[in-house]
Amino acid sequence: MLFWSVSHGPARQPAPDGAAGGRSRPARVVADTSLRIRLDSYLLVEQPEHTICLAAPSASAERVRAIERCGARVMYGISTGAGLDLDDALGRLGQLGIAR
Repeated sequence: MLFWSVSHGPARQPAPDGAAGGRSRPARVVADTSLRIRLDSYLLVEQPEHTICLAAPSASAERVRAIERCGARVMYGISTGAGLDLDDALGRLGQLGIAR
């Protein structure tokens, strides 16, 4: 499992329309091919709506549902022999408007 913030700074999600000052809020990104993250982890308990879990397409549907029930978002990335293709993952996050 890998937890990181994009480009040596906090990843950012666009603030919802009407948010105070239009400032963005930090996004927490976890790369975990099989979604082994503990459901009682800080990332899924404290403001899980700010957490994105990147998983391999082979991740258990049961784990996906459990993480989504916590309030986090699950995205699928390209699986490589060594885990997830992080270049692809960063590109997918960029398509969502998440940048540093």
